[in-house]
Amino acid sequence: MHSEVKAMVDVCWPWVRDNTAWRFVGKSVEITTPYLDRHNDFLQVYVSQRDGGYVLCDDGGTLDDLRTSGHDLDAPEKRALLDTILNGLGVERTDDGVLRVVATVDNFSSKQHSLLQAMLAIGNLSIFDGG
Repeated sequence: MHSEVKAMVDVCWPWVRDNTAWRFVGKSVEITTPYLDRHNDFLQVYVSQRDGGYVLCDDGGTLDDLRTSGHDLDAPEKRALLDTILNGLGVERTDDGVLRVVATVDNFSSKQHSLLQAMLAIGNLSIFDGG
């Protein structure tokens, strides 16, 4: 069974690569991943260069989606959950509601993964308030 599981895991990486698309959007690159949000839309990450590194962000879509769905993200219990998710994954929230991480070439993959995990976890806050 060990070799079968290893073979299945080995298939995952090419699937992710082959199902990820990117395109230029202004001065940024939009990465469309094969991972789905709560609406079954593909998660998108925006990458721009800054100070010899890269800023990866969600362009504000994650929190905006919850707000437009009627969720009060300023409620103390929601804010606590949001902060726990962000702090646990090393993702920051800007004043205008953008989720972002700063990456280098060496840690780009892990930073993108953390941002995607934060986007998915925060999207799951929609189960509260019945939204």
